[in-house]
Amino acid sequence: MSDIAINPVTRRVQFTGNTGTGPYAFTFNILVDGDIAVFKGTTELTLTTDYTVSINANGTGSITLTVALIASDVLTIIGGRELSRTTDFVTAGDLLASSLNEQLDSNVIMTQQLDEKLGRGLFVNPGDVFTDLELPLKDDRKGTVLGFNATTGDPEPGPEIGDVDTIAAISADIKTLAEVQDGTVATDAITNVNTIRANVTTVSGISGNVTTVAGISSDVTTVAADGADIGTVATSITNVNTVATDIANVNTNATNIASINTNATNITDIQNASANAASALASKTASEAAKDAALAALDNFDDRYLGAKASDPTLDNDGNPLISGALYFNTTDDVMKVYEGSQWVAAYASLSGALLVANNLSDVADAAASRTNLGLGTAATTASTDYATAAQGTLADSAVQPNDSPTFGTVTATSFSGDGSALTGLPAGYTNSDVDTHLNYSTATTGQVLSYSGSDYDWVDAASGAGGGGSDEIFWENGQNVTTNYTITNGKNAMSAGPITIDSGVTVTVGAGETWTVV
Repeated sequence: MSDIAINPVTRRVQFTGNTGTGPYAFTFNILVDGDIAVFKGTTELTLTTDYTVSINANGTGSITLTVALIASDVLTIIGGRELSRTTDFVTAGDLLASSLNEQLDSNVIMTQQLDEKLGRGLFVNPGDVFTDLELPLKDDRKGTVLGFNATTGDPEPGPEIGDVDTIAAISADIKTLAEVQDGTVATDAITNVNTIRANVTTVSGISGNVTTVAGISSDVTTVAADGADIGTVATSITNVNTVATDIANVNTNATNIASINTNATNITDIQNASANAASALASKTASEAAKDAALAALDNFDDRYLGAKASDPTLDNDGNPLISGALYFNTTDDVMKVYEGSQWVAAYASLSGALLVANNLSDVADAAASRTNLGLGTAATTASTDYATAAQGTLADSAVQPNDSPTFGTVTATSFSGDGSALTGLPAGYTNSDVDTHLNYSTATTGQVLSYSGSDYDWVDAASGAGGGGSDEIFWENGQNVTTNYTITNGKNAMSAGPITIDSGVTVTVGAGETWTVV
């Protein structure tokens, strides 16, 4: 390509909501068709197969797709030049401007390409303050979300993903509770209940009385409906007494007899109202007592069971000292705990993996390993019939004991020490003198070794090693005349220091796979 200027532009262009095959233009400069990468969505397309490239004189250009886009497709064109150097300048060679321009253009293109790629990463603002932005180690960050320290802002492992998922799964419930608390659903309902929790405890303690009151709710409703009349009578009781005392005036008011007769007609209702008022007052007193007892019981229960907590509490839910026998569920260890006066302990033990008495050790995981751990060895699995008894006299009971004086038979020797002169029972044809001649070291001389000829043993001179003056080990010596036929051992090579003379009539045989070297 001819020399071009590389524009300071981002090597990335994106098309959304387009249809058709193009062309789709890019404004950054390239040198060859392969200097771009094309993505449809998140899938990289293949040059020629999925698209073709047209390059303008200034290095910009466009692509044409082989398959048309639909409106929901996202087409992305970015720099894709291979990061390599294709020209190498040699000493005293041609240094052409076109070659230099191509290399420099390529360097700028690759730099812009890396800059665009880095621009898709996470960065810290140049003016921000930090101490260490290195990610936590793999084992520390596995299964967690990425968090940032509350003081330094540096990366650190956050909550476990499982816990985050759990919270997310109950987010609707949390939202509901929050709305109940802040008044969105019912003004400060949770706070209001908390302020009267002592009363709730009292009501819980007299739940039976509350149930009784609920059973006569229709009577209570009737009394409540007549509350105004009852109140009127109660307020006017002095007047009623006055009328009873001042009966003369009542007689005088005979002209009001119609009204009196009306009251007489309704006297049952008046009397019932009085009785109902007394009953209502008694019910009220009983309800208040039941409420107080229920609230006290609720408070006592709240002090005994503290609910679910992540760690051992040091105070109860009211901020008071813990009492012995208090319970709570530890959500970290998934276990119920009980307070025994000085510390929290597990409220119960799991029998998973325990050995049960009723199984008589049949639930041991590995009987053989258990016998080894107990030092029983194989005797524990040997049948009793394998051991001698008094009745089996030929076994253990008849064995030679340490203090016995046993009689032994003849022992046939296959080896001996000494000169062999005292040996008896030698094989026929083999005498003491033979042993002395062939095996007794007194017949050997210094430097000899015992050698087997194929039919007998004899002392022979040891093969000489490297020698020399004093303690030197420099010279390997061998004879100069071969006087006896010799065959190089099959599968081995031989070497001799020459010259070597093979006597007349003597043969040295070297097999096809062996070598004899004379140096």
